[in-house]
Amino acid sequence: MAQKWKENVIGLIGIVIGFISLIPNSEDRLLTAVILGAVIVFYILNSFSDEIEIYEERLQKLEEKLKIHEQLIEIKSDIKHLKEKSLKRS
Repeated sequence: MAQKWKENVIGLIGIVIGFISLIPNSEDRLLTAVILGAVIVFYILNSFSDEIEIYEERLQKLEEKLKIHEQLIEIKSDIKHLKEKSLKRS
């Protein structure tokens, strides 16, 4: 996922450089560079938010698995105690 946004940013930077080189006036070039730079920064931040959502989903799944694992440990402990009680009664 991280590789994808890096490739896209490199492509965007190439497009920005090509677009800026077409503008003859230096003041307009600067303004265009600033605007397009802001667009690239927004794109990068947006890409990070997408990755964060993916990691949050993974974390949620892991937390669910952990709860199940903890429940299994409790069940095993209960079974062990029941077996011990059963052996003591015998």
